[in-house]
Amino acid sequence: MDKNPEQGDASAQPAVVQPLLKKQPSAPQDGAQPVVQPSNIKIKPGVIIAIASAVAVVVAAVLVVFLVVLPMFSVSKEDYETAYELTSDVSSECSSMGGGTYSYTSGSATTMKNKLSEAKKTLKACDEVVQKLSEAKAVKRDGEAKELYDAFNEKYADYKKATDIVVEAGESIFLPIAEVDKGSSTSVDAMIKYASELKDKLSKVGNLKNEENKKVLANLKKAADSLETAYKKYKTAYDAYKADYRNNSYPSYTSAGVYDAQDEWSDATKDWTTAINKLGNDSEPSKPLSELRSYLNEKESE
Repeated sequence: MDKNPEQGDASAQPAVVQPLLKKQPSAPQDGAQPVVQPSNIKIKPGVIIAIASAVAVVVAAVLVVFLVVLPMFSVSKEDYETAYELTSDVSSECSSMGGGTYSYTSGSATTMKNKLSEAKKTLKACDEVVQKLSEAKAVKRDGEAKELYDAFNEKYADYKKATDIVVEAGESIFLPIAEVDKGSSTSVDAMIKYASELKDKLSKVGNLKNEENKKVLANLKKAADSLETAYKKYKTAYDAYKADYRNNSYPSYTSAGVYDAQDEWSDATKDWTTAINKLGNDSEPSKPLSELRSYLNEKESE
């Protein structure tokens, strides 16, 4: 019988099929220790050094925080004491600021120059010590101390402005007025000459930065003009009386408007003085400074 070609030769040996996976090692016999393959992972010396260095950096950073950074932001008793002493300096250096505005509107030219010189020195010294207080560690690092200082400094800024106005007016307006020689004569001609020179001096004043001073300058110019006009009116009436006393009344300062002009001059100065004194009183910084001093003293004593 012919062989079926699809069945193949029965006597032929089957092909050997190689396994896809390598043969696993047999399990150890009872009591035998498993063989542990040695690790091929080795830590190089450079890695060990790098790890050690990183640890050292972390430790150093922590030490910097505790030894350098934290002390920079902390406030010691000595810091509070330093700031407290500076508030005493502020009180001492700034106590004579102002000195009364009337002292800068009257008196001889020499006296006014001396007062203005002292005022500028006082203002400079006061500014310097206030600046030192603002830079004190206790003021910069303690939030409550900073708030109390800011409250003081806000008042001080207005108080300083009042002093600035006084100094500007003294130098630019009232000193030139004091330099006008009034003379010893009270004759009408002498008074006309005096009023005319006042007008001339005031007309040369310019470049004022403070509105209060611009206002008083305008009022004084007007008053000086009124003085000159009133004295000239009186002189005209007096000359007419001398020429014909039967038909002319004897003149008076009242009817000539001399007293009204004098009042106008005086009122201009008084209005300016009142405004500056009000600004100074409203901005008086002693109370907020006292509150800051009390707080610093309490912290110093803790």
